[in-house]
Amino acid sequence: MFNERYMKVENQKVVTLEYDLYVDGENGQEEMMEKATVEAPLVYCHGEGMMLPAFERAMEGLAEGEAFDFRIPCEEAYGEYDTDGVLQLDKKMFYNGDGEFDSERVYVGAIVPMNTVDGQIINAQIAEITKDNVTIDLNHPLAGENLHFVGKVLNVRGDIIPATSQVITLFARMQDGTIVRGESNIPNISNRIREVFYEEKVSAIELLEIATENGKKMCRIFCSSFCVALPNYFSCF
Repeated sequence: MFNERYMKVENQKVVTLEYDLYVDGENGQEEMMEKATVEAPLVYCHGEGMMLPAFERAMEGLAEGEAFDFRIPCEEAYGEYDTDGVLQLDKKMFYNGDGEFDSERVYVGAIVPMNTVDGQIINAQIAEITKDNVTIDLNHPLAGENLHFVGKVLNVRGDIIPATSQVITLFARMQDGTIVRGESNIPNISNRIREVFYEEKVSAIELLEIATENGKKMCRIFCSSFCVALPNYFSCF
């Protein structure tokens, strides 16, 4: 039994995990698809919609130091593979400013951001390149896969407190120069982040005092490679 002094995973808690992710492989054997380690853990804000709903349900109530082992069927993960999500596009759509095909960023296996008609940004994987066309795959890389997570809760930290009362829009400039608009869109881009910024001036709340159990007042800005979409929040310890 875990000591009650340890925080448990619940809404608005910052959760740090190590885990191995397996999918069904050939001959009934599982294959490891992803790994988060103690040195490079997964950090996320529980209840903020950053993770799969089924993942958050499985994590709910676990305490720091507790191990987990659960499965998520594909219909509750990224759905079945949809052949309608494979599209053939004119190669000219991928020309750069010099009127040449952008072979540095567009190649078989590359993940490229695409804009939908309603302005949303989605990831597409380049499946094939021919003389006149580029075939893209809009399916998630784990579409059609049953997911098996095995890991441990490394840390659970306190409540998430807004650092500003303003309605603000976060932008990210990626290493390749692409600018992504909106907090929810940034984690969907498979590219390294060069910087995050706001276009408008942001004013912090004048007074923010968070008292911890031992009477100390501590707060620091929370930002990780996975949870970069939340730099306007404080994580209080």
